[in-house]
Amino acid sequence: MPDRVSNREDRQAYLSLQASCKELRSAISALSARCAVETEKRFGAGVKLAHVEALAINRTLEEMREAARREEENNYRQLDKRVVSYVRCIR
Repeated sequence: MPDRVSNREDRQAYLSLQASCKELRSAISALSARCAVETEKRFGAGVKLAHVEALAINRTLEEMREAARREEENNYRQLDKRVVSYVRCIR
């Protein structure tokens, strides 16, 4: 008897999970369609969200590279000034 009750409960839980999964899939589908509409409104036709995200990541990366380049250039100028002043002191 206990096996029968356990099997019945397991079956009920399985059916409940299947129903939840079906609901979630339909919600995901609706949200995906909404996302596509909003992306098209914001960025124009033919633009995918993945491309927008890649562009944002690349932009951040380029900004970081530019900041590093400026910092390196500034450090080089300071080092150059120190070398010039050191050479003047030696002469």
